[in-house]
Amino acid sequence: MEAAMTAIETTGTVDEDHRLRLDEALPVSGPMRVRVIVLYPLTEGISEDEWLRAAARNPAFRDLEAPEEDVYSLDVVGEESRRHAALERIQPLLDHPSVHLGGPRPSRDELHER
Repeated sequence: MEAAMTAIETTGTVDEDHRLRLDEALPVSGPMRVRVIVLYPLTEGISEDEWLRAAARNPAFRDLEAPEEDVYSLDVVGEESRRHAALERIQPLLDHPSVHLGGPRPSRDELHER
């Protein structure tokens, strides 16, 4: 049976010799074998414009065409207006959350003490 593993996210650079150079030291004691997953941007594939056109045609995003979803339309003026419009949209969720925490909600100060 394989031992339980944990993950660390960090950044680095692949040099001209195709070797990975991490930006900072890892917080693990070595030497030991590790598994590495490398995420990098694709150099080939569709352009951003092509991706945006494909997303615009995708039926998964159709509900975003509804007028009430257009909180950043030209009719909304200024940053404060956009914030107010966004707060109005989420306020019902804040007033009536679907999750019951089983007690009073912690204050902001209590949350920052944790």
